[in-house]
Amino acid sequence: YLAVVSKMGPARAMAVATAISQAAATVLWAVLLLLSVQLTPDVAGEHEVAHTVVSVWHRVGAAVVAPLLLLAVALEALLGYGLAGFLARVRPELLPVPGRSSREPAPDRTN
Repeated sequence: YLAVVSKMGPARAMAVATAISQAAATVLWAVLLLLSVQLTPDVAGEHEVAHTVVSVWHRVGAAVVAPLLLLAVALEALLGYGLAGFLARVRPELLPVPGRSSREPAPDRTN
């Protein structure tokens, strides 16, 4: 967010940051899931669970999960865009500003 907010504005920067973080979290979750399945053999010592997960993904998962993932990331980005746009209009001091420390108090708007 802080890297692009000065170029894009708060709403678009929040949408980009939200989409990137949501996609990265999903990819990391999927990698951890596949690793856990690969590293945990069944009682007989075979990797039938891993084989089943991969074969289901190839048959149905990619056709269902990938569009749902794209929809979820787009929805999260839209919500981030709306929230940052609203905060930029109503309470801009709540948004992070490049160069200002998070410990530094926001400017007082009581005047």
